[in-house]
Amino acid sequence: MRSEQRPRVRRAGRDENVRRVAEVAKLFAESGVVAVVALISPYAAARTLARSLHESAGIAFIEVYVATPVAVCASRDPKGYYARARTGAMVSLTGVDDPYEVPASPELVIDGNASVDESVGLILEYLGGLGEGISSPAV
Repeated sequence: MRSEQRPRVRRAGRDENVRRVAEVAKLFAESGVVAVVALISPYAAARTLARSLHESAGIAFIEVYVATPVAVCASRDPKGYYARARTGAMVSLTGVDDPYEVPASPELVIDGNASVDESVGLILEYLGGLGEGISSPAV
């Protein structure tokens, strides 16, 4: 008899997702389009790879860390993953039973308790301050 398996998010899958998204963002940037990517990237090694893909191509990479307590993440969870993880129905959820490695030196840190409008404003302010400091490769 086959045992029932609990849904599990695996590290290799997370890392591969970050790599793929970084590659696509790089393709956009190489064609002159600014790519803003929002995803959970819990492991420093995957973020380092994403940064190196861009920097090795001469493309700016700006890491924005939205510092959000797990309790706030759980309260905003529309799919109920955090509730499922607390009951053991889901395993390897970032921040519950799988680690989140806080970025060592992101270019910008946003308070996860801030409103969306405040957060977007801070990001736009940061980008505006860079002005011509961000360059794209020749197309």
